[in-house]
Amino acid sequence: MDTIFCMNCGRQLSEDALRCPDCGAPTLRGAGLTSDEAFETNEIAWLDEAPTGQGEPPLAPTTDAAAPPESERDQGPVPSVVSEVQAPITEEEWADRHGRPSRKSIAMIAAGVAAAILIVAGVVFAIGTGASKEPAASEQAAATSGEATTTDEGGSAGVEVRSGLADYSWPELSIIAREMTHRATREDALALATEYHLIDEQGHMSEQTKDAVITGVGPVPMRLADVFHDRLADGEGTAGLTFLSATAPISHQMKLNEDNIGGWEASQLRSYLSSEVLSSLEPELRSLIVTVDKRTNNVGQTTNIDSATSTLDMLWAPSIVEVCGQVPWEWQYDPDNTAAYNALLGAEGVQYACYAEMGIGSTEPNVGLMLAGTEGVTSWWTRSSCPSDAQGFWVVNEEGNPFSWSSAIDQRGVCFGFCL
Repeated sequence: MDTIFCMNCGRQLSEDALRCPDCGAPTLRGAGLTSDEAFETNEIAWLDEAPTGQGEPPLAPTTDAAAPPESERDQGPVPSVVSEVQAPITEEEWADRHGRPSRKSIAMIAAGVAAAILIVAGVVFAIGTGASKEPAASEQAAATSGEATTTDEGGSAGVEVRSGLADYSWPELSIIAREMTHRATREDALALATEYHLIDEQGHMSEQTKDAVITGVGPVPMRLADVFHDRLADGEGTAGLTFLSATAPISHQMKLNEDNIGGWEASQLRSYLSSEVLSSLEPELRSLIVTVDKRTNNVGQTTNIDSATSTLDMLWAPSIVEVCGQVPWEWQYDPDNTAAYNALLGAEGVQYACYAEMGIGSTEPNVGLMLAGTEGVTSWWTRSSCPSDAQGFWVVNEEGNPFSWSSAIDQRGVCFGFCL
């Protein structure tokens, strides 16, 4: 026999009940329906699927005391009065009355919660994936080897590749130079310089120049002297690019006094370059120049190789060894100290590639060292003091011969350099 429910309020009743004692509505039995038929026609809500627990529809006791009296059972068939009684409630109405969500509401809520969970999970996954994304194998290899990968902008330093030195801006050259500083070796830096057409395919410094504008002087052509050559003053590597003026656009005394005491470090020319000339450079370039460690005999007349000490400079004149390489000179007036003098001059750096590639030596004139000054070809200072004399500094003469010296108070042309 089927379970009996009230057609109106859904209360479970004894199996023989014909009407609900609470609302008077007929039961399934009284209406002549089975529970399956009532559910399919939505005549009552929840039926026997209604959950148990706090706040649920009350269940009828199952004891015999709750059964209706026998006289009621024997009254015979109940007249068909379904149309005359209160209309049966729907599932939604039943849920509203009893403070319960309907099955439709529960399904909608469950679907919403599931969708929200999926969205949150997708966002978390995307964030996690982005944060932990591993670089591509090529990027990992490049990072390990110290090589840079080509960017969308053209070159591996992130600067568009141009046809030659003059086509780059100073900020672009600075970016390339800093990338060279990060390279492990000079060979890696040279490869980058080749990529950017700063040097030729054989790795040689070209004769290209780029103008640096000095207020009161005008544009000064700067040649690329070398790559990965000068040590940075902070000890954090090597400057990527070194430039030297291709002319001697200014003239100045080395010192105000006729002596070389204190060498380059104490010279007025050094002060002049680091103050007046530097401040007169175009601001865009001036802000990009890096300070480097230049070694020089900063004593003057001496045979002590330890007299070669460091100065930290942004603008500087090249030393004799940076111009013509190691000197094999014979010091006629002090032959006993020839080796010491030559060694001291050789401790002031290493010859720049641009001069080495010209085949410049220390005893013969070379057209590559003949520089135009304010009034034609002129002699120009190196920062090397003469170790056998108390007055002189080495100069390159008008014929391009570095085997010459001049008194510190003389006016000579100035070839200056800087690094990026």
